[in-house]
Amino acid sequence: MRALSLYFISLLLLSCSNEYFVKAYKTESEIRRGDQVELLSRFSTIEFKDLYLHLEWYTYDNFIINRPPYKLLVVSEPKSSDFERIEIVDVALSSSLGREYSIDSGVLPVTLKNENMGRDSHTFEPALSFRFGKKEKISSIIKLIIFTKNGVLEKELNLRWEPVEVKHYAPIV
Repeated sequence: MRALSLYFISLLLLSCSNEYFVKAYKTESEIRRGDQVELLSRFSTIEFKDLYLHLEWYTYDNFIINRPPYKLLVVSEPKSSDFERIEIVDVALSSSLGREYSIDSGVLPVTLKNENMGRDSHTFEPALSFRFGKKEKISSIIKLIIFTKNGVLEKELNLRWEPVEVKHYAPIV
């Protein structure tokens, strides 16, 4: 009887594990590098001379956090006071499954400003239903114009987003 009780207690302890998996879309380069700190971060970060640009595909569902629709959050974080603003001029998306997705061009361009060296953000809410379970990969081309005190820089980001399950740990309370 005591052995059976210990068995059930051990099963209970195993089922109370503090690890869980989050399904996320991260850039192909982040996945290839395999840096766990980078993979566990909410954002995929692109570094420029005067700013960091953070990107995240996320959902709003609080009950099933991995359920579409996906939205794209873009955050600008100044590295220097030379950075004035960034304009997101265009976002083009394509799918590895041949599905068509788009960001409403009526909301573009979007301007993120440097106000007192603080972050600025914008959420694109196209309600995209990526097929994580079918390993759908998303390619994006994001056209940007970066304005600094020293001039203007036009950039085009070609990013490939891949589905990945990232292990997280939560405290057992």
